[in-house]
Amino acid sequence: PEEPEERLAAVVDLAGRIQVDGYGHWPRGTDVAIVCSWEEMESLLPDRWLPSRRRAFLRWLLGPAGLLAESANERLSFVHLSFQEYLAAVYLDKTVLTPEARQTAFARGSSWQETLVLWAAMLHQRAPQDLAAIMSTLVHGARADLDLAGMILADSSGDEDAFSEWADALLSRISAGQLDVAERCAPLFARSPEAMRRNELLRRIADRAPGAQLPSWLRLAELSRLLEGELPLPHEGTLAREVVSALYITSAPTPRGVAATRVLAGAFPLWPLEPLELGLLNLWPGRRRLVGMQLQLLACCNTE
Repeated sequence: PEEPEERLAAVVDLAGRIQVDGYGHWPRGTDVAIVCSWEEMESLLPDRWLPSRRRAFLRWLLGPAGLLAESANERLSFVHLSFQEYLAAVYLDKTVLTPEARQTAFARGSSWQETLVLWAAMLHQRAPQDLAAIMSTLVHGARADLDLAGMILADSSGDEDAFSEWADALLSRISAGQLDVAERCAPLFARSPEAMRRNELLRRIADRAPGAQLPSWLRLAELSRLLEGELPLPHEGTLAREVVSALYITSAPTPRGVAATRVLAGAFPLWPLEPLELGLLNLWPGRRRLVGMQLQLLACCNTE
């Protein structure tokens, strides 16, 4: 096409249709653009174009424009996956116009995540009320996707109500023993140029940490580490405080600290030298080891 606008529209449609049609039946490796044949790519260009014009346009994209690459087996792809995904986001923004269709589009699955994050940024600028409805579905809907919601929020899209609801859902998930979403999303907040949401996450987990039991505290500590922050210790006098102090702070064990750490299935590396018999008992097979650990747990709890 002679007009730049028509060229851009054709490239956007090509990238969008490649991604819509391609995920699922065309070859694609990890973090690489979709690869297809010349004929397959030609079929995705405007129907009103003659075959010769389609072939000429692809040659222009491959040569002077530098937007396509050709493999050794004569198959075509965009030069980089991120470029394909950005153009596909523009395609979605141009073609998916109703609220219902947008809700469906944001449930496409993990292979679309980067494209959907880019599209969300466009909606954040142009139609924030539409994005707010989408974010509510991603956090609370029947097909909730906390991973995608976290990626969008870490990219500084979405409003603060959406972020607050997502943070509550994330911490509830952590309390239930599930760190998967935190492990994937927290590094994105740590690297985000917008520090406000990272700092708010750190504030929320710091509020929970002192009163948390040991398993919950350890999960919160991992989230804090991923966010590149620090976490308050559990309350003084609790079993969690004794174990955390022995694991991360105290180099010389106290009797109560040793007892606390031995509750962790006898796996803690500090040897209870005094009394030596107690350490040997923990290594001896049979019921005496379990009785010894139960007695240590009672000692931790100041039980006579």
